[in-house]
Order: sequence, then structure tokens, then C-alpha cells
Amino acid sequence: MRELGAAAPPPVAREEATTAPVQTRSDSVYQAADLRVVNLPTAIPIPKGSLWTDFTHRFPFGRPTNIEGLFGLDAQALPSFGFVYGLTDRIQIGAYRSPGDLGRPIQLTVGASLFSEQRGDALSTMVRFGVEGRDNLRRQYTTSLEATVARSLTRHAQLYVVPTRSFGDRPFIADLTSETPGTPAFALGVGLAVTVRPSMALLGEANYRLTEAARYHELGQGIRRPVYGFGIQKASASRRHAFTLTFS
Repeated sequence: MRELGAAAPPPVAREEATTAPVQTRSDSVYQAADLRVVNLPTAIPIPKGSLWTDFTHRFPFGRPTNIEGLFGLDAQALPSFGFVYGLTDRIQIGAYRSPGDLGRPIQLTVGASLFSEQRGDALSTMVRFGVEGRDNLRRQYTTSLEATVARSLTRHAQLYVVPTRSFGDRPFIADLTSETPGTPAFALGVGLAVTVRPSMALLGEANYRLTEAARYHELGQGIRRPVYGFGIQKASASRRHAFTLTFS
């Protein structure tokens, strides 16, 4: 025996309004994974309280055409180490040191993020002021002011323009006791980063000194051409680490 209840009302057809996902500005912004392109700085924002480390191995004495020497990677390496810390979401400080074969220079920097594409601005702009001294910041001082202007072409590519003005620029001299007088210098760099995989990017840049006196033609060959660099970058799944292999 089955108890019959009241008949359920027939279903009523309802039309629900659906909204297409809105593309925000951040969806079209390139997400840089590192502080540098090759040598040029990026405009990546450093969040407040975030500490970024920068560790490099350079192989300046090997030839990239030497296959038996693993394209120059068997040569002597010169490791350098630095860090950048976010005081606020817009202000950062940093330090960077290179070894004795490069004169034991220490560079101290302070930077400010003026504009950011991630905050809705048309461009990302980072300015930095730096003081560098060789022999562990004890002599041959150079001050510099640089700006990085970055523009996302798409969310897969970003273009960088980096002008730098230096005061007290000097050629590299092995004798750290020599107080070589410095000269003003102006350089202009252009870089490009292109994502080819979700966590992999190709990098390229060129940087040239526009000040004739800072090319040091009287010392051997001097600086007659732009400094070119290119490389490949792999970011971790969390994007907390980035590994870059570059040639310049």
C-alpha cells in the first residue's frame, strides 16, 4: 500500500542570464620572472617584505665556439651574488657584489616603481639610483641613475628600454690602488622577452654607450660596438625561482 501525496508542480523553465568573462588589464600583461633580461634590469615589482636573491656564474674566459670545452662552460667561473628587498610595494633596496677578478665591486641601489601595468598603467616604469665602489666599496666610486620602461606587447612578450646615466665611470683596471679619474657616461639599452612555453621564455638585448669619451678607444680596442646578449629562461612552477642561461 503506497501513500500518495500532492502532485508536484510541473517544472518551470527559467532562463538565467550568463555573463561572458571580462578580460582585465592584468590578463594582457607579461609576467616577468626575474630581475634581469640578460644584463638589463626589468621593471618587475617587488612586493613589500619580499626578498629576491640574484646569483650569477659568468664564464668570461671561454669561447662559445669551443665544443670540446662545452661552449666555454669549462672555463673559470666568476660568481656574483646580490639581493633586492621590497620596503614597500613601490620602494626597493638592493646590494650586489662581484669577486676579486672583477675588482671586488659592491653596488648599493634604491629603486622606485613609478608606474606598473599590473596596477592598470599603460607602462611599467622603474627608476633606480646606485652607488658602486671597487675594492669592497672603498675606492673608484661610480654613481648611476637608470630607468627601466617596460611595455607588454601581449601577455606573451614584453619590450624594455633602459637609459642609464653614470658619473665617475671608469674602464676596468686590475690595479685597485690606481685612482683613475672617472668620466660621465650615458648608455641606452633595449631588451625583449618572449614566452615560448608557460614557464619558458627567450631573451634578447642590446646595450650601447652613447658617450664617446666613455668608450675608451685609447685603451686597446675600446668599446666600439653594442653589447649584445641573448638567452633562455626557465621559471619554476611556483614562479619563485628562475634559471637563465645567457650568452653576451
